[in-house]
Amino acid sequence: MINAEDDEYIYRLVGINIQQGTADAGHYYSIINTNRGKLEDDPFTEEEMWKKVELNPWKEFNDSNISMFAFNKDLEKEAFGGD
Repeated sequence: MINAEDDEYIYRLVGINIQQGTADAGHYYSIINTNRGKLEDDPFTEEEMWKKVELNPWKEFNDSNISMFAFNKDLEKEAFGGD
């Protein structure tokens, strides 16, 4: 018998890996939610706010360069090919 509690998992996006290039060669970098590992509000009591990962601080880690990342503005351009 399956326990109903076992069927319900809540995940929070904490990072995105991006590959530039071809299937044979390319460059990888990461975009990371820098709140990861910090104490956060209980997702069950603050569910709607908890789901809005775009409100958290994000950074792009690209080789030796680390910069702030505007999740709402830059994600589509970075992760879906841009123009």
